[in-house]
Amino acid sequence: MDGKALSGFQNSSYFILPLKINDHDKFAAYLRNHSTCDGDKVTWKWKEEPSGFKTQYLMYYASKMNEPADNRFRCFIYEGKTKPNLYMFDDKISNPDKRPELGDISLYVFGQEIIFLEFQVLYKEMEIKDIANFVNTFRSLRNGKPESVVSEARSLKDTAEGLLPAGESGTILCFSNPSEIKMQANIFTMLGVPKGMLTLPKDVTATPEQIDLAYRKQCGRIAHGYNTTSTNDDDAVSDYDRCLHLNNSEYWGICPDGIAYIRKYNKESISTKVYSYLCNDYHFLYLLLLHQRFSAVSFIEEISRIGKTDKEREKITEIYPNVVDLRTSYSFRVISDEFFVQTVYSTAYQVLEIDALFHDLEDANGQFNELSKEREKRVEGFVRALSLLAAFSAVTDLAAYLCDFTSEMPFLVLKLLSLGVVLLILVGAYIKYYRPKQR
Repeated sequence: MDGKALSGFQNSSYFILPLKINDHDKFAAYLRNHSTCDGDKVTWKWKEEPSGFKTQYLMYYASKMNEPADNRFRCFIYEGKTKPNLYMFDDKISNPDKRPELGDISLYVFGQEIIFLEFQVLYKEMEIKDIANFVNTFRSLRNGKPESVVSEARSLKDTAEGLLPAGESGTILCFSNPSEIKMQANIFTMLGVPKGMLTLPKDVTATPEQIDLAYRKQCGRIAHGYNTTSTNDDDAVSDYDRCLHLNNSEYWGICPDGIAYIRKYNKESISTKVYSYLCNDYHFLYLLLLHQRFSAVSFIEEISRIGKTDKEREKITEIYPNVVDLRTSYSFRVISDEFFVQTVYSTAYQVLEIDALFHDLEDANGQFNELSKEREKRVEGFVRALSLLAAFSAVTDLAAYLCDFTSEMPFLVLKLLSLGVVLLILVGAYIKYYRPKQR
């Protein structure tokens, strides 16, 4: 992903947890305080990775976010002396000698209020059924240990809250659906499948079509984190589950829960170059997609909580600039001129329903415009009042001026005559500039 050398393809998953920054100043201070060493006393810290993702196939306006001078995106790597003690569900693994291992822990900070905490898990020689079972259990943030297991290891949620405690960092976990059952990480998984690793049912003839369908199902299963086989052919719900078979060897499973990549060759035959663009281009574009989705959801929730009073509706003016910033600086429909990259991105963009969420955000634009019109009316009324005061002042000045020339005419009469002159001028101006044109 970053500046580290890629020695070869590794079966792995990235478990991505969205967080919302409630206090930007507190969060910035927290990162500063935990990104420096204090002799040998420091046991853990966050280190900024200036290079971010080394993308090759993304358009310049998207890949530019990885440049240190660009303030839209920052990447931090957890560099503690000891890694968090995560419960990895060893009891679920059929071969304890081939268990998952915790890789990098990363923090991705976007310029807005949504950020992501990510846990990488490596699968060394694990069977695909064990990987599917692990993903299904581990992705749940409230995963608990069986009572029979005596361990101090913590769940994914507890570990995340320990790394970025809300009280100190000003961040909270943020989900599209905050219910207990849906508190799950999004997943980006990539697997190289050696020959014989994907077993077909005994009653299935190993025709190319049957093999293709088996890979499609397995790819969808891994993307969802299901531990049971589900149908993920092209005939599945078209805009919810998608499986892309873009060439002879690669499959992409895309759903709202995650993205899975499966390659049909021995891992040894997968070049470092392939692994590099998976860890960089595809990994980064998935983060961009999740940022668009969760930011839109967050803004919609904020707007829905705004009351009907003028004072409450003023909050729209605070949200609206951030919505505009999301649409102009962080959102892309076209992200690459490379066919495979753009196809995966466009499909995921559709499955995650980002367009629909942005359409809902137009309500914020409508409320803002309505509020602006009301303000314009109030300003216009104020200007009219000032105009009347100015007119009255002009009448008084004109009457006083005329009195200097004709002392025989009462001042009140002169004032009324002057008022009539001013009113005629105002009526003429209205007819000329403000009256609706006849069609």
